[in-house]
Amino acid sequence: MAGRAAMRTPEPPDRDERGDSPPRLARPKRTTRPPRNYAREQEIDNEQRKTRPQQKKSIEPESQPEVATSDDSATESDDLDVSNLVKELVKLREEIRRRDELHREELQKVQEEFRKAKEEFGVALTEVRHELQTLTDSPTTPQSHPEACSPNHHDEILREIQSLREEISVPAPTGSPSYVDIARIPLLSHLVAEAKIGVGVWVLRDELYLIKVDSVNKTTVLDKKGKVRAGVEVAFSEENKTTVAKIVWLSKKDSVKVYGFMVVYLTKGSDV
Repeated sequence: MAGRAAMRTPEPPDRDERGDSPPRLARPKRTTRPPRNYAREQEIDNEQRKTRPQQKKSIEPESQPEVATSDDSATESDDLDVSNLVKELVKLREEIRRRDELHREELQKVQEEFRKAKEEFGVALTEVRHELQTLTDSPTTPQSHPEACSPNHHDEILREIQSLREEISVPAPTGSPSYVDIARIPLLSHLVAEAKIGVGVWVLRDELYLIKVDSVNKTTVLDKKGKVRAGVEVAFSEENKTTVAKIVWLSKKDSVKVYGFMVVYLTKGSDV
């Protein structure tokens, strides 16, 4: 404090003072006394100055472990994140591998089905080509009525149709040899029975009614030997809902014509 008082600047002279004015009384210098505990404060300050660098030095080593600990925790957290990422990558890889296997199996199934379908289609296509080739190579022949469509029998068919028209339009007389009353001619079985029994004996027989049927397929009525097939009467009866007693073929059996005429004997006149 004494040093501070000594360094104080002197006060400037009063401007109002004149040269003839009496001299100004000098003021006594101020003296500052140090406080009673100044020495003690100086000692405390010196001790604090000495202890502060030591505290800094002691604090610095303590702060270093904290930094190291924080670094270790950050490293450990980074390691945990990396391990978790690795686990996720492994799981994703397994999932991708499993899906690839499933897709491969499905693709194999689809390829197998496609191969089978292709084989079946190839077989069907081969059969169709074979049938088309067969139809192309076979001659074009009419399937129905080959004899009627043949040009060689055209004139004969026309003549037969003309003769039938004449017979229908102009009835033949009763005495004509071409006229035959088939309804009045007894059956062969009745004639044989009359011959065995004797003349003059009454023979009971059923009254039959006949109808003439034109354009009948010969193969449906006659067999290879030219006889009426067994069961034709029953078939005609069921088809026409009537009772057929007998069927007689009138056309020539050795003719090349496929169609001819026949006579059907019925048991009821109402069916005629």
